[in-house]
Amino acid sequence: MKIKAQLIWVAFLLGILGLTGCTTVNTAAKAQGSGEQVIYKAPFEVVWTAMPTSITNVGLKLVSVDADKHVFLAKHGISGWSWGENVAIFVEKIETNKTSVEVATKRKLVTNITAQEWDEPIFIHLDGMFKRD
Repeated sequence: MKIKAQLIWVAFLLGILGLTGCTTVNTAAKAQGSGEQVIYKAPFEVVWTAMPTSITNVGLKLVSVDADKHVFLAKHGISGWSWGENVAIFVEKIETNKTSVEVATKRKLVTNITAQEWDEPIFIHLDGMFKRD
């Protein structure tokens, strides 16, 4: 009887997880306009070149770079507090010496309320290199 109750409980939990939904790095890539945005007083090329270092220095793993769309995709794995996060960083030239950086974080498990938002660590790292507009 104890085993049957445990199996029912496990099936229930798996069902709940299946209904909550998961995200992928591709989900994050489609999130432009939903993240936090900062404008830096620096040329696009300089900010673009600095992004891979900023991404890895804050603890994210760089997954892909799309130079045509100006997007970096990164992820963070499972931790003691989270099932992980997928992150998209959008870098856009505004003017000759102004560049916009937007960071959109998507939880791997949508119901994970303890997942970290990665905009603040990335912006803190960039603030050490560039002035905000």
